[in-house]
Amino acid sequence: MANGLDLGWQLFPFAHEYAHHVQQVSGIMPRLAQVTVNAGSDRAKELGSRLELQADCVSGLVP
Repeated sequence: MANGLDLGWQLFPFAHEYAHHVQQVSGIMPRLAQVTVNAGSDRAKELGSRLELQADCVSGLVP
């Protein structure tokens, strides 16, 4: 514990951003950008939320 916080919670933002990098290099983010161009605003928000949730999920794989 560092300053009363678990190290995992301190690393979570870095792991989350690394997950976005994984989404980028795997083609998920570029494809999402193509899809959201023609999507309505509600659908674009939903897809953006799903992208963030996926990044949260992938970041949970960091020990």
